[in-house]
Amino acid sequence: MKGLQITTWSTLLLIQIFADECPSFDSVYKSTHEILHFWSIDVPDIPSNWVDDQIPLFDWKNSTEMDLAKIYKKCELPHKIYGVPEIEKLSEKWTDEYLSEKFKEIPKNLKVTHSTTYKVPFYRPNKIFREKSASEENEVPPVDIVNMSFEEWRELAKTASLNKIDSNSDHWYLESFCKAPKFSQQNFIAQDLPIFSTVVPNYWVPYPVK
Repeated sequence: MKGLQITTWSTLLLIQIFADECPSFDSVYKSTHEILHFWSIDVPDIPSNWVDDQIPLFDWKNSTEMDLAKIYKKCELPHKIYGVPEIEKLSEKWTDEYLSEKFKEIPKNLKVTHSTTYKVPFYRPNKIFREKSASEENEVPPVDIVNMSFEEWRELAKTASLNKIDSNSDHWYLESFCKAPKFSQQNFIAQDLPIFSTVVPNYWVPYPVK
């Protein structure tokens, strides 16, 4: 994983410095202008001239590093966490075969959005509670919601990755969701990711749904 690796000695020093105040955003991160100079928003692949980002990287299994990570979290500053056991196990568990079988159990919780480019404009036609104007009557929706199985979407995704489609090609976005934590037993996503489906506050969900 790329990022600004934090050493033990630098962690201890930073914890002492930022114990009572938040670090300056400008002193830690590249500006948006700098990032877009090297990496266009229209290019999904990492450019060859890209240098490693400066977002701090913390080891979940290292208590000293996580002490500093909690300061970044409190200050609402971007940072990366790696070595989380639940995520590491999931990367092995969620095979194509496993996901295919599980999504068959929750077909209503699967949605695929089709866009003619990489852009996915926010569009909710069912949420418009006013009469449409004459111009809106003939308006073409910017995206389509498609009925598609996980297997069908997977093949499109693999083809797109293999052919390295550009930003102006058709894109198909898979979206799945699960209900509130009290219904988590009904959905494999919530079951497999208990750290994100919890009624008890934790590092990832500080204000869970009660």
